[in-house]
Amino acid sequence: MALGEVMGFDDGINREQRQYINLNNAAWDVIESDMLNFGGMEKDRNLSGFLNIIFSNFYRQAAASVSIEAQSALEKFTAAIQDIELGSVRHKTLDAIKAAYVEHICKPSQERKGKGDNFRVNDKNIDYLTGASCRENQYYDRIGDYLKALYEEYASLPYIKREQIYYGDFLKEITEAIKEGCRLDLTLQSGRSMQIRPYKVLSNSLSTYNYLVGYTVPPFDSGEEAKIASFRISRLKAVAAQAQRAGRDKLTKDERAEINRQISQKEAPYLVGKMNEIHIRLTPAGVKEYNSRIHQRPQYKEIRDGNVYIFECTQSQIEHFFLSFGKDAEVLLPAPLRHSFADKYRQALLNYRETE
Repeated sequence: MALGEVMGFDDGINREQRQYINLNNAAWDVIESDMLNFGGMEKDRNLSGFLNIIFSNFYRQAAASVSIEAQSALEKFTAAIQDIELGSVRHKTLDAIKAAYVEHICKPSQERKGKGDNFRVNDKNIDYLTGASCRENQYYDRIGDYLKALYEEYASLPYIKREQIYYGDFLKEITEAIKEGCRLDLTLQSGRSMQIRPYKVLSNSLSTYNYLVGYTVPPFDSGEEAKIASFRISRLKAVAAQAQRAGRDKLTKDERAEINRQISQKEAPYLVGKMNEIHIRLTPAGVKEYNSRIHQRPQYKEIRDGNVYIFECTQSQIEHFFLSFGKDAEVLLPAPLRHSFADKYRQALLNYRETE
């Protein structure tokens, strides 16, 4: 399609604002999985709600948004050659560079294999797609072609990036609260509410999930102490900054240093809980499983007698990682953790006996 100045799609969208899209099977698999993982809020547990959130949070940074990407690349190149006098050749050169860039990135899949579905585009996204600020109709014949390219690009991204896109509004609120020194009101998916003085949004060692890290704010007159804690972003139901406290809840230099010290010992997902020395005996099969399972694996500090692994970490991390090992991992110390494992296995055995 030739480059022009026509702006906004004019697809004759029906009154119900229903839009048909055809995506490859891999993209649908990712979207359906993310709807389950991210759709904790009832209003978002449907295709339309999910796809509208992804579009509004992603279109500004998606390579599929060719006009935005091409303009950004052009501005960077223009800045790089601003001191070079090219005369009348300058504009032609820049136009040629932009056209070449568009040709490189504007390759939306025309393959119609896979499956299609309809969803309702909300008012906000319709206003953008058909408005003067959207110029993607210079590169796509139909809205559906643009949406196909954007959603298939989204589905190709790593999980942690997709989580950041879906929870973009939360992350924006958190970032602003950190900048302004405000505490945050959090509501968890479980319904529990609390306050936190935020520090950062971090990932775990393998960059699989995003975590909000900071100091909890105990209820007034509760006698509790503030604690360092982390909350997985996808486990949050609502986030709101207390703007009236701007500047009053900034973390001190010592508090930030303590958070960094604990992160270096425990990792972001396991900041709650004391560090313990934990002894676990592994069978040869258990050793093989430990070495092959990387996600959230606790790091041992030494091995005794050939198969007793010594860890310095929280008990919750040990439970999360080793419970599925069954007979191939035996907790030796501390005794309370050993008893906890035994109780869980005993209850599991009772569950199976009840069905016999």
